[in-house]
Amino acid sequence: MEPTYDKDGCPTDETLKSITEWPADDPAGWLTFCRDSWDEFYGKVRWDLLPGCLIHAEFITGGWSSNEVVVSAMRKNFMLWSRCWVSSHRGGLDIFEEPGK
Repeated sequence: MEPTYDKDGCPTDETLKSITEWPADDPAGWLTFCRDSWDEFYGKVRWDLLPGCLIHAEFITGGWSSNEVVVSAMRKNFMLWSRCWVSSHRGGLDIFEEPGK
């Protein structure tokens, strides 16, 4: 599945719904889909693989509304947010890690 965008380059409602309803047993897929939905022209995603192939992802919104709506959709997926969220910081930085297996 690939994210879709409207004519202005913002994630569509379907993309945001996918983020919100992503299955709880696929944290790596969720983080990857969220990364692929990100507008890196204004924001940034730092993506690293930790030992054991766990994902460490830093989503930086840059204050850009199309990135802010992705974070809002991520927050609505309570199970994956709870499992993957590490911290949030002033300035639009949210850090996530794929939970250990």
